[in-house]
Amino acid sequence: MDADRIIPRDLTEAEETDLRKLLTSQLNITTLIQDEEDAETLLEYAFDMIKGGDTIGQVVEEIVFLELSVCRQEEGDKIGEVLTEFYNQVFGIEEPDAKEEDEVTAAAPSPPVKEEE
Repeated sequence: MDADRIIPRDLTEAEETDLRKLLTSQLNITTLIQDEEDAETLLEYAFDMIKGGDTIGQVVEEIVFLELSVCRQEEGDKIGEVLTEFYNQVFGIEEPDAKEEDEVTAAAPSPPVKEEE
């Protein structure tokens, strides 16, 4: 999760619909009507925060803090990951690939060694 990431622009209606589906799938919603209501309340709050410019970390912290059965810490962490992946996909942000970083490091020339006189 990229806790410091914020959304750089308003989401389109289609993007918001897609994100709502993704986030709903991460919640622990049972057959109880209360769970459905809690999930809707939680998602509305999360979207208000996202639209208000809060970071992914702030959104996750707040929705977990609500202590609703549909979103405990585990679900909150999943939501943080989904938000990060969604933001990366929608806004064309690529995560650095560890393999590429290793290749760059391996290809870097070694610093010169000072010979002793």
